[in-house]
Amino acid sequence: MTLRMNQVTKMEQPKQSSWVSLTAFFALASFIEIVLFSNLTAFTPVYLQDIGFDEAATKFWTGILASSAMFIDGRKPLIVRSFAVEAAACVVMALAPNIWIFTLGRMLTGLALGNTGLMFASISEHAPRRRVGFAIALVSASQPLGGVFGSLLGGFIVSTFGILALFWFNAFSIGSVFLILLLFYHEAFKPQPTPRIFIMLKNSLRAVTHTPIVMRYFIFSFIATCGYFFSYPFLSTRVIQLAAGADVGATIGLVFGIAGIATLIMTPLWGALADKYGHARLLPVVTFLSGVAYIPLFFATTIPQFTFFYFVLAAFSPAINSLTFATIGVVTPPERRNAVMSMLYMPLNAAIVIAPTAASLLTTSVQQVFVYSAALVFGAYAWLIGTRRVAETTPQAERS
Repeated sequence: MTLRMNQVTKMEQPKQSSWVSLTAFFALASFIEIVLFSNLTAFTPVYLQDIGFDEAATKFWTGILASSAMFIDGRKPLIVRSFAVEAAACVVMALAPNIWIFTLGRMLTGLALGNTGLMFASISEHAPRRRVGFAIALVSASQPLGGVFGSLLGGFIVSTFGILALFWFNAFSIGSVFLILLLFYHEAFKPQPTPRIFIMLKNSLRAVTHTPIVMRYFIFSFIATCGYFFSYPFLSTRVIQLAAGADVGATIGLVFGIAGIATLIMTPLWGALADKYGHARLLPVVTFLSGVAYIPLFFATTIPQFTFFYFVLAAFSPAINSLTFATIGVVTPPERRNAVMSMLYMPLNAAIVIAPTAASLLTTSVQQVFVYSAALVFGAYAWLIGTRRVAETTPQAERS
């Protein structure tokens, strides 16, 4: 009787993938997802020109489309379902008969936002404590690799088969990830009582606003990310202008791929330097260098010049977010840390909505976006320097 009850209990227990399997699944999923989003960013201007938009219209809609992905956001997105949504969005974009349906497809990708955080939470719960950092690092490392691979492969597909073929390729690859996760990813979940979502949101916001040093870095993050996204969606548009007569798809892929190599190499290096010298100490340095690196992009008149200057920028700019997140984690009091860390993406998401649209409306030429980006990043640097007293007067408990 006891043996039979044990057998029934084992049958009722949900399957649980090992932490190694989880890490492998999530690294693959993250890699393919970054391939998708790097392609959307790099080659959307090619699609707009293919459907007959002139330069001014391309600049305007590039900004609108970059912001539109943020207007819809799942409150508590599920990992597997998020990839189904992304695959469906790719199909909508591939079949879109006009810009409005294409915009709808871009907006649908916003329903998948948040899946990376869920992946990290799953790994943190199931991996041995001494392996959590290693597992998360593997998943994180797949992202810049996906950016490089996505740009180079995307350029080849666009130049050889056309922009619609790229959307179908993305739909197939994302759909494959969805099926792999659906069939082979298993996780035992034990639901626990939680406060209502508005109460949790209120508590998280209070944790941020009632911790001055955290507010300092949240405001910095918003300004710096505005600087990044004021120009990032328009990089491909500028490449198209400079590539006159060349194979546009291959050229865009090459420019983004080379820049991705800089990010792949330098971001871990900045992390190692931060561990040695301090994240808060290194953050202003990286921010200032990023601001300087935007300026030459305004003056670049050839593809080789633009590629080199963008490579330099990519060595500094992506490190701002990682250093900011790490600094916030260090300076936040332990009792508020979970609530604060759950709000990390709030200033970034706000910037992604505001900056590209503002760039479309405030600039009269694509080149101008690099001047605005430099000004905003220098503004973020000035904010850090001007608010040093906040950090200096922060109680020791908040800096532990």
